[in-house]
Amino acid sequence: MLELTTRFDGITTGTRPGRKRLSAKRAIGKAIANLRYIARPSAVLPGNTISLNLGEADGSDTKAAQAAMRDILRHRAGKGGRKGIRVAEKMMCSLPNDFSGEPAREAVRLISKRLAAGSPNVRVFATIHTDRPNRRADR
Repeated sequence: MLELTTRFDGITTGTRPGRKRLSAKRAIGKAIANLRYIARPSAVLPGNTISLNLGEADGSDTKAAQAAMRDILRHRAGKGGRKGIRVAEKMMCSLPNDFSGEPAREAVRLISKRLAAGSPNVRVFATIHTDRPNRRADR
């Protein structure tokens, strides 16, 4: 049995209880900074990035997928208007430390496909981090 710990956190230009409103510019900056952080080369080995619904960037190199995602985030943030809009939804899914290599990549692919199922508007950029000291060497 595989146990997953997940956490969701949205980046939005709208108002939420307990949080101040972000401008479109700040929401874009926050979303792009998060994208840059999760895709940092020191944490992600080649082949450990999964992207879905990013157009021509799907299945291509990580830089092209990141560029496509940045464009999508900028476009989406501009649609918020006065009420605001959800620019991005961040999800962190913690796999067990001994779950690595191809099985981990397949699990992330399946989770990503499930999240995007039924909507071409759901864009996914997912990475597997291997920079933690407890990760197995067969990443």
